[in-house]
Amino acid sequence: MVSLQNGFCEEALAGVLGRETVIGCVTGWGATLHSPCRLEMTSPGDFIVGNIDNRPDPRLEEVRAVLDNVLPTRISPNIAGDLYSKLIINSCITSVGAVCGLYLGQMLSRKKARLIFLRIMEEAMAVAKAMGIEVAVFGGKLDYYRFLENKGFFADLKRHLFLRALGFKYRRLKSSSLQSLERGKKTEIDYLTGFITSNASRFNIRTPVNTQVLEMVKAIEQGKAGITSENLDKIVL
Repeated sequence: MVSLQNGFCEEALAGVLGRETVIGCVTGWGATLHSPCRLEMTSPGDFIVGNIDNRPDPRLEEVRAVLDNVLPTRISPNIAGDLYSKLIINSCITSVGAVCGLYLGQMLSRKKARLIFLRIMEEAMAVAKAMGIEVAVFGGKLDYYRFLENKGFFADLKRHLFLRALGFKYRRLKSSSLQSLERGKKTEIDYLTGFITSNASRFNIRTPVNTQVLEMVKAIEQGKAGITSENLDKIVL
């Protein structure tokens, strides 16, 4: 079983199917489903596959050969770190996008959204440390450890400039969870932001921003709240 789903759902699958049955996979590209059979790729990327216990696995070459027909595919010796790296990005872009209803470019043009992204990352990295996960560099460019380590005015300025540039480059990217909500379906929030908050509880780590985003998405799913950019202002940092 190779899941192309966002989030860290491999552990859940392994609990049902057995660890030997599941191969981890990161989908490193974005797309928007406009209508049935009409899909627009909004950001380029690749596939990353790996054994969920980081063991040698001859099946990985077979999986790579299949996925290479779609996009370049590489085998990772640390698929948990790659999955978590993508999960952090999804917890920013996908979860926050579902709350506010904006495209990525619109989101990251707002300082409040950028601050929310940074808090989500900081909280997620604290949870990763507690879980013993070495978070991989995302997309060959975003090293979370280096990105978040320095403090002060100039370090903050560099982070905001990076996020503004990210938003401009992928400005047409639309949250997959937002797309689910617009189709009247539930989101994958439990395997994105929910994965961070549930594991934070295990290690007694506070994740106030991730928790607020999770609760907002759940409220929208239940019809108790609407999708609006004003939701960004309601998140307390």
